[in-house]
Amino acid sequence: MEPRWTITKSGYVKVNVHGCYSSNAMRNGNKTGVEVVLRDDKGRIINMLSGTQPGLTKGRNELFAILVGLRMAFEQKKDFVLLETDNWHAYEGYHGKFSEECQYELNQLKTRTSNPNMHVEVTYIHQAANKLATYLDQNGGETKEDLFQTSEPFGRVLEICHEDMGLGPVGVKFRREKETVVGAWAASTFASPRVTGDVQMEEGEASRAF
Repeated sequence: MEPRWTITKSGYVKVNVHGCYSSNAMRNGNKTGVEVVLRDDKGRIINMLSGTQPGLTKGRNELFAILVGLRMAFEQKKDFVLLETDNWHAYEGYHGKFSEECQYELNQLKTRTSNPNMHVEVTYIHQAANKLATYLDQNGGETKEDLFQTSEPFGRVLEICHEDMGLGPVGVKFRREKETVVGAWAASTFASPRVTGDVQMEEGEASRAF
C-alpha cells in the first residue's frame, strides 16, 4: 500500500510544498510550478498557494517552495510548523548540500528556522504522501502566470483532501434539500382551500376560523 498524507501533531500546522521544473517550457511558456498547502491538526485546509515564479532554476525553485511555505505559516501566526517536501534535492539543500546559486534561499531558510521563538521541522516524504501539493503544483505551472492564494478547496482539490482525511472515495457527493421557510409554508397553506370534516373553507376564511 502506497503511503498517504497524515495529520500533524496536536498544536502544529502542516505545510506541504512541491516545486516542479521543466527544461522544456509548458504550453503557456512556464518552466516552473510552486505549490503550498497549510492544514491544521484536524486536517482542515487553512490556506493554499499555486502558480509559478519565473526565472528560477530547478534547485532554487524547490527551495523557494519551502520558503513560501514558511512565510505563509508566519502570516497565519503559526509558530509550530511541520513542513514536508517530496523534492529530495531541496531537502538535501536545507541540510547544506546545494550549490552556490542557491545560497540566498539557503541563508533565508537558516535564518527562519533558527528562530528560538518557533519550532520548525523540515522532513522529506514520498510523493504519494504529497498528492495534493503535487496536483496543485502541476495545475499552477500549466495554468497560471503568477502566484495565487486561496483558502477555499475546490473540485479535485477537495476530493484529494477528503481522501487524505479518510472521508470517502472520490466522486461521492451529497444531495442537499432546501430548508423549509416557515413563513412561506404558512402563506402557501392558508392561501389554498382547506377541508375540515365535511366543511370546506375558501381562501381568507382560515384566519376567521381561529
